[in-house]
Amino acid sequence: MKKTKKPKKQTQKNRKRTQKNRKRTQKNKKRMQIKKQKGGDDYDAVNCCICNKNIKIKDGLIPNKCLIENGRLKAHRICHNCWWTPGGFATEGLSHKCPGCEKGLPFTTFKPIEQNNEVIDLTSD
Repeated sequence: MKKTKKPKKQTQKNRKRTQKNRKRTQKNKKRMQIKKQKGGDDYDAVNCCICNKNIKIKDGLIPNKCLIENGRLKAHRICHNCWWTPGGFATEGLSHKCPGCEKGLPFTTFKPIEQNNEVIDLTSD
């Protein structure tokens, strides 16, 4: 005969852990809903303000002054190549003002998610 394992009794510690995990997942769901409402996913594409190359938002670096003035969602992005190459944006002795602001480029914009508010009538005639 095979021995069957008895289910573990849920201790007070385990109960607290499961409650914490539930709260975490609820918080994550709320964050995702807010992110969808605001627009802007980490995989949306924007242009580098120096070379105009298409980059993903999560891969773009933001100049600090532009971030402070315009916020994370609107700030201009710079690709890694333009940021780190010798003579690039991060070089000491060069101006660290946002090149996008200096050129007068438009800020980063996100397309809002369109929601269908149509009512579908499922009743048969």
